[in-house]
Amino acid sequence: MEVVVNEWLPEALKPEGLDKEISQEKALEFLKKFINKDDRIVVKSESAFEKKVHYYKKKYAYDKESLKLLKALLRLIQDEKYCRLVDESEINTLPERVTEKLNLPNTNYHSDTYLFEAASTTTEKLIVTSDRRLINLFQDEEEYRVVHFDEFIKTY
Repeated sequence: MEVVVNEWLPEALKPEGLDKEISQEKALEFLKKFINKDDRIVVKSESAFEKKVHYYKKKYAYDKESLKLLKALLRLIQDEKYCRLVDESEINTLPERVTEKLNLPNTNYHSDTYLFEAASTTTEKLIVTSDRRLINLFQDEEEYRVVHFDEFIKTY
């Protein structure tokens, strides 16, 4: 299975005590389960996800545990066994109904376009997020599944 995850993963690896929805413990649970399966994370090259991993690795270098975890995540996304990096040439055209939702006026959903672009290259078209507003917006979408991390980890 191929899974697209948004920035909750690098954000969860920041130092404990910082405001975040998903704890390091839950992120580690996901990563341990993930590594023991034959699954891959799909990441769009130069996306917000990839940029945050690099940024947090520098910003939180003072915290040895977070630095260790972020370096491990960086190695994971650089390993073809665990991650498939997608560039612009591989992305399929998104359905109009999806782009319309992502470009709703007075919202910032357009910043999540990279998730759907990455998912467009997969069979599953599964996006795992912590953004409940995005989940609600796409709850009636049949082709792309947008699920909350908590729900995903229960059955993963």
